Amino acid sequence: MDVLSVSDNTIKRVDTDTENSFQDFFFRFEDGSFLNPAVHLSSGKDNIIVSHEFSNEIMVFNDEGELVKIVQYEPKLTPKRANVPEGSEAKSTEQIKKDYQQMLEQVKFESLVWDSVNDRYFRLSSKRIFTDTYQNEWSLVPETKQTIIFLSVFDGDFNLVSEKEIKELTDNRFKYFAKDGRLWVAHNFSDDLGFIVINIEQ
Repeated sequence: MDVLSVSDNTIKRVDTDTENSFQDFFFRFEDGSFLNPAVHLSSGKDNIIVSHEFSNEIMVFNDEGELVKIVQYEPKLTPKRANVPEGSEAKSTEQIKKDYQQMLEQVKFESLVWDSVNDRYFRLSSKRIFTDTYQNEWSLVPETKQTIIFLSVFDGDFNLVSEKEIKELTDNRFKYFAKDGRLWVAHNFSDDLGFIVINIEQ
């Protein structure tokens, strides 16, 4: 992560993978190309938060780019990280497709969003169930049969407060944010943009 100081016109580069967690999910194809996990960058309560999609570590930085803490928690509804297929050597496209599908079937973590009304963070995660059919020859994984989505709620110090399955959410592509103390999830309603609004009791 690069931290730009506008006043000093300087850039400081910060290592956001001090646990080497990101590298565990980094795949190399035989042709030299790569498949790596998505990295999430968000903010809240004067914190900069870095996480990625296959492990639940939360790296918390202050606005100077200094590491404040690394949060690791024990979810009950999903694994805390996907089980990485063995072997870091270059793999065939077919093997990487298989490994990537197995990881998505275990867990995929999204970014954290800050609820300033109730001083808490929301985080969605999911598991996917796949069909045997690919949409086309370039698809990395088969078409999704079902997406099971979970909501984790943290207090302002990143302690896990609660988690639950959100059965109203079924799409594996979603954007969300906190507003008025609720979680707003963008949803496609017959090609019209709408929102599923989730009220989480304290």
